[in-house]
Amino acid sequence: MFWGTRTLLQELLIANGTKIPPGHTLDAPAYATRGFMLDAGRKWYTADFLKELCTYASFFKISEFHYHSSDNYPLNRGRNETWNEVFSHFSLYPENNTELQGIIQRKNETLSRAEFEDFQMHCAQRGVTVIPEIEAPGHALAITKWKPELALAKKDLLNLTHPDAVPTVKAIWAEFLPWFQTKEVHIGADEYDPELADDYINFVNEMANFVNTTSGKRIRIWGTHEPSENLTISKDIIIQHWQYGQSDPVQLQNDGYQLINSQDWWAYMSLKNDHSPILPATYPQFYNVTRTLNFANVPGWQWDPSLFNQVNTTQQLAAGASGNRGAILAAWSDNGPDATTQLEAYYAMREGIPVVAARAWSGSKGVNISTNKLTESLALLARTSIAALPPRQ
Repeated sequence: MFWGTRTLLQELLIANGTKIPPGHTLDAPAYATRGFMLDAGRKWYTADFLKELCTYASFFKISEFHYHSSDNYPLNRGRNETWNEVFSHFSLYPENNTELQGIIQRKNETLSRAEFEDFQMHCAQRGVTVIPEIEAPGHALAITKWKPELALAKKDLLNLTHPDAVPTVKAIWAEFLPWFQTKEVHIGADEYDPELADDYINFVNEMANFVNTTSGKRIRIWGTHEPSENLTISKDIIIQHWQYGQSDPVQLQNDGYQLINSQDWWAYMSLKNDHSPILPATYPQFYNVTRTLNFANVPGWQWDPSLFNQVNTTQQLAAGASGNRGAILAAWSDNGPDATTQLEAYYAMREGIPVVAARAWSGSKGVNISTNKLTESLALLARTSIAALPPRQ
């Protein structure tokens, strides 16, 4: 019912005072997951900004806000003399287990439990579920700065064979699971050393069991190629595909996994990407709407969550494939905390959120976006007070 009111409000705005004829309308989503991700592990975003962004996204029938809460600047970029000077961040402040406060470097740039629960409630009242992510065993510099003995030679990777590594990650999750008002959480688990595949898969499966037995929740991970000859990721784990070479959506579907489409070619942006110090800049600074409206650079072939492969265009999932949960676009803060402002982040996602939401709602069987009126429609809908004013700086 709530999403139907969003459709009606949009129709009223576009009608601009003219009457809408009476009738019966059936409006239902093709995919349950219609989301966006914000990297708050390499850039601080205030609670007010997060709530305003959620209000904006909800107006366009976004159903999930993927909150990437921890990360670090890549170790091979930048000008730091030592690894423990590289920027890292953990954006949630531990309140119960005070020992865990060692992962915090800037308390003034963290959310308290009350703030995070208020954020979740604000989103839930608007039909949006917050999916929290805490990264490990890769992108874990916030942990290894606190406990250097847990690091591999590449210092943002946890040494999963160290007897304190997995218990430390479990302690972090035990602290925060009571905060999270959702049936699913994200443990990250991407870009780990492929030579340690068995350690990685054991860790992921153990964390899935721990999270489920502790809280009843399922976990998500980023699609990650770990070439074990002995072990496989549990089928209870949801795979968020982001790049070929890391996972194959068709194979995941055939193997019985549930998956989410975040294929980087269409989904990714790197905020305020000025090509320095990241060379070459792989992802655009602003969401690339053209890639959604012309998938695989084919004019008029509009993307939907069944479309993953922009190179081999025959290798896609069937519309409504049983394992395909939907899609999430991703706004990464690859250039660190000072590269962009909150308002710039909003404008980078401003067009992507409604376009992806519309295509994930309609799917391949629904109505296509009217490209000749897209700019006009976005200008009208994005600036309306119903969708909320641009978030504050």
